[in-house]
Amino acid sequence: MTNYEGMEKTQIVWSTGILTNPLVGNKKMSRLLALLLFVIPAGYAADSVNVYTNTQIGWQVSYPAHLSKIDEKKYAAMEQKGKEAVEGATNSQLIEDHKNLLLLEIDKRNIFTSSVSKYDPALDGPYDQLQNEMFQSVVRAYQHRGLNFSHELGEFEIDGLPFATMTITIYGPDKKQILLMQEYYDRLLGGKDAFSMSITYNSRANQAALRNILDSSKFSIRN
Repeated sequence: MTNYEGMEKTQIVWSTGILTNPLVGNKKMSRLLALLLFVIPAGYAADSVNVYTNTQIGWQVSYPAHLSKIDEKKYAAMEQKGKEAVEGATNSQLIEDHKNLLLLEIDKRNIFTSSVSKYDPALDGPYDQLQNEMFQSVVRAYQHRGLNFSHELGEFEIDGLPFATMTITIYGPDKKQILLMQEYYDRLLGGKDAFSMSITYNSRANQAALRNILDSSKFSIRN
């Protein structure tokens, strides 16, 4: 049985940042998961709620007011690390083409991210193919780093809309203890906006808190 105990005490020294909507050569790959390998404990009381709205993609989401927005300069440094990790694993040059939206942290090691980029089927090809290439690039980056991990692809419904998902579980040396989990959610909105959300957490409490943000999402664009 998988052991969640002690997740908060684990220290992970390597991290990648966020790389959303890169281009590999001339081929767009959609967005890559916010791969932040951090671990810190959580525990917060009930709080007031803030609401974030993005009219471009018709998205509204609620989040606890005590959560901090991630500093843009710090986030840019994380993205650069992610870019370097994927380039090393795929032997390709990545060109970023995205806009970060709401970026939140419970603390420095438990986060929520979201981003969007334009999608052109004539240039980018079938969207499900882009998703698959994106997920595989994440897997190759983790393998290249020698991490002990597993991944699972699936589908999850948010506000009645299906999202393609990838869940990554990072283990300790004996693969009995989970050090970190990451969940990535991706879909096309309105046939032209590639949208993603991700959560990274190290405990069930943090998972529940970040999942609540995901589940509060409302979309006015339904196709």
